[in-house]
Amino acid sequence: MMDWWGTLPVFWQGFIIGGVVVPLCIVLIEIVVKMVLSRKVMLK
Repeated sequence: MMDWWGTLPVFWQGFIIGGVVVPLCIVLIEIVVKMVLSRKVMLK
């Protein structure tokens, strides 16, 4: 299934990882932080 990944130039691999994976990770981290902060506020 991932055979096409090996045929992609390194530039496009980095472009896809930098343009898709990094923003997704940032969004996930922000959601987790907001959940943790909201729980702390609720406990008070």
